[in-house]
Amino acid sequence: MWFLIWRGWGILVVPVLAVCLVAGVMIGAGVATAAKLPEIWEMRIGYTAAALLSGGGLWLITKGLTKPPRRLVDPATGREVLLRRDPGSLFFIPMKAWVIIAPAFCLLMILVMWDGKGLKDRHADLPASADAPADTQADTGPDTQTDASK
Repeated sequence: MWFLIWRGWGILVVPVLAVCLVAGVMIGAGVATAAKLPEIWEMRIGYTAAALLSGGGLWLITKGLTKPPRRLVDPATGREVLLRRDPGSLFFIPMKAWVIIAPAFCLLMILVMWDGKGLKDRHADLPASADAPADTQADTGPDTQTDASK
């Protein structure tokens, strides 16, 4: 079960990220297909496009929702009060922070995939679980004793 905790317009982060991720993957697929690049480049280009789109989109939305503070004067005391309108938050993280977090996550995904192999042959050098050789090394830890040493 998933819970979303938001305040104000913070819920807008979720659809913006979803749309930007889908658009980024489509851009990556189109560019990689047109340039005849390997499959791994499709994902790298897609996540880079998603990072740029999500950062830019969230920045525009946050900038549009952030209003300059209003100055009010209390007539009884004559003190000045500033009212600030915050655009909101998602999971207690302000929308201004999501402008950095969303692209950073996409760029982190690129770094995770940066091993030079394609997606299909990423684990081709590892043996399959059914064909894996049995553990033939003897345990040589301090608590292991042979019959001769007893």
